[in-house]
Amino acid sequence: MSFLRTYVSDGFYKEGGNAGLTAVKKAQAAGMSINDILAASRNQGFGFGSKAQNFIDSNPEFFKKFVDSGSTTHAGLNAVNRAEAAGMSIDQIRNASKSQGFSFGSQAQQYLDQQSRDADVQDRYQQQFATLQQQMNQQQESYNSRLTQMTNTLKESQAQTKAALMAANQSGTKESVLGVKAATSKESPDIKKLTRAGMKGSFNRQGLRIKGINVG
Repeated sequence: MSFLRTYVSDGFYKEGGNAGLTAVKKAQAAGMSINDILAASRNQGFGFGSKAQNFIDSNPEFFKKFVDSGSTTHAGLNAVNRAEAAGMSIDQIRNASKSQGFSFGSQAQQYLDQQSRDADVQDRYQQQFATLQQQMNQQQESYNSRLTQMTNTLKESQAQTKAALMAANQSGTKESVLGVKAATSKESPDIKKLTRAGMKGSFNRQGLRIKGINVG
């Protein structure tokens, strides 16, 4: 597309000639930035009239890249959107305004303010979340520490109990056997029967004595 053929009026058109201020502003109204216009000038080999050149030179770098309204003092919402699409953050756009000496149109300013408020809310949320996460981590660490202490205490108690049992087994101390009691008593019916039959309910040497043997 020929820049001069498209934007220069027929009465002023001259192939290889210059583009005037009117042509530059027509190109901006069609969506071209100053940088786009400068690129077309280099590629197609045309120059600019004095007023057009002064206008181009007076534009801040931000305007050269993103503004197509023809203004040299205010950046509109479209320019801000182009800047964001090109990778600029809201803070970078605001800093460009301060360093390059331009302002924003009303819609652009409202948009920037809203974006800043949203960013503040997000920052506060992230800070609160980070604080909550830190508290949860601290509580978990405290719980783990208490659990470790309880486990160690239990292990120590078990070890002491085991050691005491082993010491008792190794000492050789046993209960003494005092005696064996008979399973029956003198009042037992079986003992009484033996007594009536002339027999005692226990054996001794007298009971084992043999008085006489008849051998037939």
